[in-house]
Amino acid sequence: MNRLRQLAVKFGLNPYRVWLVWFQWTGEQIGEGERQEVRREEILPTPELTLNTRFMWMNAGRVEDGQFMLRRVDPTLGEALLSGKLHPGLVTGSPCPNEGGPPTSFLFLVREDGRSGDDVVERWFTLASMPYRRAGALDWDVQLTQVMHQ
Repeated sequence: MNRLRQLAVKFGLNPYRVWLVWFQWTGEQIGEGERQEVRREEILPTPELTLNTRFMWMNAGRVEDGQFMLRRVDPTLGEALLSGKLHPGLVTGSPCPNEGGPPTSFLFLVREDGRSGDDVVERWFTLASMPYRRAGALDWDVQLTQVMHQ
């Protein structure tokens, strides 16, 4: 089944790629000090994506705002990994490094695969709710909310 899903990506039917990204901070809490990316893990097979963005007018101009739904996410990834609680570089079952270590934040990165010839736009998201499984489905759905990322 996973190989069939990746065929759709290969033929351009799903132009988006998705990564789980962890950051550590040098300060006492998230947002303080310098941020450093410590891990980036692509979600494979590539999930089905629904992007719902709009422009909001702010004092400084317009900014993109939106939500994103990842569907048919591989069930072997697990809720702990998809919610950022488990760092994939650690031993299975180990907590994410934010427990007793430097402050750690977690985001989803979504971007086109670049086949359109346009500049590739990166969009960053955080969880809007915990990952969940629909009744009768074996895979995960993950609702995301867009965030500004610098």
